Amino acid sequence: MSGAMAHFLTLIEAPGGWSLEQVMGLLVEVGAVSAEAARGRSLRSPPCLVGLCTEEIGRLGVEGIVRAGGDAMCPGLAEVVGHGGTRKIKHFEVEPGYLVGELWRGGAVGIALGDVQVLVRGDVRTMVHQSAVRGSIGTGLDALYTAEGAVTRALNDAQQARSKKIVGVSAKLDIHTRDGAVYQLDGDKFGYLVLGDMKAQGDVTNMDRTLELLEHVCGNAVSDRLFSQFKAPAQIGRFRIPGMKINNDDPGFAFYSRWIAMVYRHVAGWSVGR
Repeated sequence: MSGAMAHFLTLIEAPGGWSLEQVMGLLVEVGAVSAEAARGRSLRSPPCLVGLCTEEIGRLGVEGIVRAGGDAMCPGLAEVVGHGGTRKIKHFEVEPGYLVGELWRGGAVGIALGDVQVLVRGDVRTMVHQSAVRGSIGTGLDALYTAEGAVTRALNDAQQARSKKIVGVSAKLDIHTRDGAVYQLDGDKFGYLVLGDMKAQGDVTNMDRTLELLEHVCGNAVSDRLFSQFKAPAQIGRFRIPGMKINNDDPGFAFYSRWIAMVYRHVAGWSVGR
C-alpha cells in the first residue's frame, strides 16, 4: 500500500444530533466522497474508517466534519506505520513500576507502567488448507492421507482427493507506549507464565486474563476490544510494517491496532513522545 491514496479518513464523532446518513451527505457536499461512491453505502458507528483517500480529499472531509461540530482525522500511511515494526514479547513479569521481560528478537525489555497508553486486544481467524493425497496401504484399497500422513479415509474406488479447511484463532494483544513503540503478545508464541495460577486452557481465555492484568497495573491505559467489529477495506490486505512476516502476521490487525491507537490518542490529546 503506497502512493497518494494512502491516507485514512476517519470519523471519530458525528456532529451533535446528526445521523450517519447526514454525515455521508456532508462528505459528498464538501467533495470528500463522490455521490456515486456514497450511493448504497453506509457508515459504521464511529469511530470508523470512512475510506482511503488523498491528503487533500482527507483535509476537505476533516474540515467539513469539524466545522459542523464533529470530530475527524486523516492520518497518512507513514503516521500509521509509526515507529517501526511490532516488537514481540517472549515473556514478561510485573515489577514495581515496570513490565520487565524478553523480546523474541532484541533481548531484554523494560516498559514503564506509566508509559503504556493503549492496549488493543484481537483474535485473528486463520484458514489453513490441508491438502490431501491418495496413497496405497497395500491392500488394494486407496487411502486418503493428509499432508501429515495420517490416514483419514479408505476408498474402494478412484475417488478424487480433496482438501480440508481448518479454521484457527490466533489471540493477539498489542501494547502501545508513549514513545510510539508497539509491543505484542502473540498467542501463538506467548507462554502466559505471568498469569501463574490464573493460567487456564486456551489462548483466547489466557489472553483475556492477561489483558485484565495489564488493565489493572497500567491504570492510565485505554483498552480496546473492538477488532471483531472492524470492517477493513480490501486495500488493508496490502498493509505492511517493517519486519512483518506475511504468513504469521495479519495485516488487518496490524493496521487496526495502530489506527485505533491513533484515534484514542487524538481524543485524549496525547501525542507520541509526551
